[in-house]
Amino acid sequence: MSGVDRSLLNRRLLPNISLLLLVLLSLLSCSSIGDSGKNLDCGIEFAQIEFPELLFSGPLDKQEVMSLYEREIKPYETPKLAEDWISFLKEAERQGCIFTFTTNKKSWQSLSGSKGYAIVNDGEVINLFITTRS
Repeated sequence: MSGVDRSLLNRRLLPNISLLLLVLLSLLSCSSIGDSGKNLDCGIEFAQIEFPELLFSGPLDKQEVMSLYEREIKPYETPKLAEDWISFLKEAERQGCIFTFTTNKKSWQSLSGSKGYAIVNDGEVINLFITTRS
């Protein structure tokens, strides 16, 4: 596929993916993202013991997730990134609550830092979506 064709495809596809993401996020109606009729424990205590190098914040509500998507994902969105983000959100809806995380200051200073989002259920980290690495 030529560069012109790919550019045309991206201009047509990316707005549709963005719209799909916004619709998906608007359908999520619980105070924390995860809610499939189950009572979820959004406690983070065990995860903080299991991953002491990660600093967690959350859980995030629907509005916070939408805001983070607009600010941190959408500007760099590719079809693959959008697909991965949708998959992450669907998993969060089924299995847990979304928290932000970052590694500690020492890891950033040693160029091994990362930050992103974690799905947490019953204090366990189910999945990570990494947005930044040093």
